[in-house]
Amino acid sequence: MIDGRVLTGDRLLGSGFCIADLFVVTAAHVVEGHSPDDLSFMISNVRMEVDAIDIRPHIDVALLRLRRSMAAVPRLTYGEKMAQWSVMSQPRANDPTLGGVITDTDRKITNVHQCDVFMLQLKADETLGNFYGYSGSAVYIGESVTGVLLEQVNERGRSPNPKGTNVLYALPIETVVREFRLNRDIEPYQSNPRPSGLLLDAAFFDLDALKGQMYATLSGSDDRAVAFGVEYAEPVFVRKLCDWLEHYLGPTQRRDSVILNPTFTSIDGAVRTVQRYLSALDRVSVVCPVPADGIPREYIAGFWDQLHAACPDADHVLVVLFFGRPQGGYPDSVKTLPEPAFATTDIAAWVRHVAMSTATRKWSQAMVDSLRDLIIEQSTDGGGLSIRYTIEALEEYIQLIRFHPDDLRRTLERRSR
Repeated sequence: MIDGRVLTGDRLLGSGFCIADLFVVTAAHVVEGHSPDDLSFMISNVRMEVDAIDIRPHIDVALLRLRRSMAAVPRLTYGEKMAQWSVMSQPRANDPTLGGVITDTDRKITNVHQCDVFMLQLKADETLGNFYGYSGSAVYIGESVTGVLLEQVNERGRSPNPKGTNVLYALPIETVVREFRLNRDIEPYQSNPRPSGLLLDAAFFDLDALKGQMYATLSGSDDRAVAFGVEYAEPVFVRKLCDWLEHYLGPTQRRDSVILNPTFTSIDGAVRTVQRYLSALDRVSVVCPVPADGIPREYIAGFWDQLHAACPDADHVLVVLFFGRPQGGYPDSVKTLPEPAFATTDIAAWVRHVAMSTATRKWSQAMVDSLRDLIIEQSTDGGGLSIRYTIEALEEYIQLIRFHPDDLRRTLERRSR
């Protein structure tokens, strides 16, 4: 399940759905006038805090950034005229699912913010009179999201309080992806049933504290070159952090590690190594990991300052990721990141989301508990959850869920008897 409710306290404001790691789409008019601290996103009785809001009134859509990672995101597809559509969100306890047919895929309307926009026109089978709470819902064709439900058409006439009709408008999902520059592919519609959740390549929740700072740095500056430093240097973690940067940045080249050696390599020589990659910034972003363990702070500062000055004004961004413990710590010009951390509650939440979002057959609670316990058993060393063991265990089960779901199901059923 990727559908949820947007709340302020316990009061319902509207609906929303996960579209990318940490990001939820909803209607702009649902969250206007609220700060991130006012809001939360509730999915399957799990409440997640909102860290930031990006409102685009001209298309009446807002993007919420959560403080907790998600396990899965929806498949996306283009709207298709006369295709059957559905809305799976349930704003209130007894609200029904919605369904009907798409009658137009590029209907030009003037939205609630008096802006012209092209929408999907939907005819609903249900006649509810008022669709309050459904605003911001994902509109599905089959198992893939095709739009964001935003408006209901009222009856024509001179009544000061016209009744609502069963004609609705949704913003095409490709408009949302383009507007917010999300790194998501949109597929042609396929009629074969598939789970609506597309499992992410990795469980990124151990990076949540790091991602908040990286988002703030990358989105809050027009700088085309950014440097981060993290002291934890386990290779499996560095690889995963680079994976997440590619997930966030979109088209990316990940370069081999650049070795800094003050004894044998001058700062000019180290900078020249990275400068060879900079011509690619007109096409893609570049991520360059740099081991920093034991390297003097002054050497790192000189290397980064010189490389930063040489970086061109380009369409994409250079990210240099220092890892390890330098002598004297990281210089002020390098954004120091906190350590990664796992918690058993994160693993439990990830397993619940996987079960809701990606399973073609419903999992029992005993199966959910069994998978959680398996992952925790494989991830624990003498001092609690090991970063390395947990990453490796999660990657193993992601592969099982993707490619051998029946084998995993049989294992969990046996364990839960």
